[in-house]
Amino acid sequence: MGEKDEKDEKNPTMRENRRFRGLFVGAGTIPIVPGLRRALAMDGGADLRRLNAGTHPVLLNHEGDYLMQVGRIVSAKVAKRGVEGEVEIFGTAPEEVHNALDNGAANLSIGFRPLKNEYIDVEDEGMLIRSIMWEADEVSLVAVGASRDARLEEEEIDGKWKAIGA
Repeated sequence: MGEKDEKDEKNPTMRENRRFRGLFVGAGTIPIVPGLRRALAMDGGADLRRLNAGTHPVLLNHEGDYLMQVGRIVSAKVAKRGVEGEVEIFGTAPEEVHNALDNGAANLSIGFRPLKNEYIDVEDEGMLIRSIMWEADEVSLVAVGASRDARLEEEEIDGKWKAIGA
């Protein structure tokens, strides 16, 4: 059996890399536990330099040891609705990842490190931790992210951006 045949047996689908655009984290609050929410400041407090290096990984389920790298972050920027950007998912990612992408079952989630917080007691709602300065650490593909609005929205197909699910 030749080398090509062995490789094909290990990964018979041999997918191409895929590009997606979407929202990494929404501008709203993120529930932590009942009575406690978090918000990330989008007005100058976000440090996205690591995400814009061009080589920073997209992880699977926030696996911090980078063993589950399934892609790379192409770009990230702060927008009115939150942090949005573009990711490339590798063709070598596990088949389960591609199945989730194909079925609209993969979402985005940002991993971050708070650098400076303020604590706000919101009447009848509990405590809000607002990270007024924070550093983006990574972006992961997840089934359900903490930020409801964070999701893959478009895929590049044949050089054109197409809405997912359309």
